[in-house]
Amino acid sequence: MEGHLLREGTTLDISGRNVDTWPADFRAEVLRRYPRLTLVTEFTAAFVDQARRKPGCAAAAAVASGVRARLADNRLN
Repeated sequence: MEGHLLREGTTLDISGRNVDTWPADFRAEVLRRYPRLTLVTEFTAAFVDQARRKPGCAAAAAVASGVRARLADNRLN
């Protein structure tokens, strides 16, 4: 159960997937309490750093497949 919740939350937070499955007023309240501020910049930098150090890792694959754009295009921004 915890793994499922972590996956759903991370997917929503990072790529914005399934954003409409969460009520708009709930999303607004969460974002009011926990604004995203520099999440996109910091998360992208962490992925790029790890990809540079470990070219065969999942972060490198994510960078190569456009994680920057997915982060930037997230409707929660």
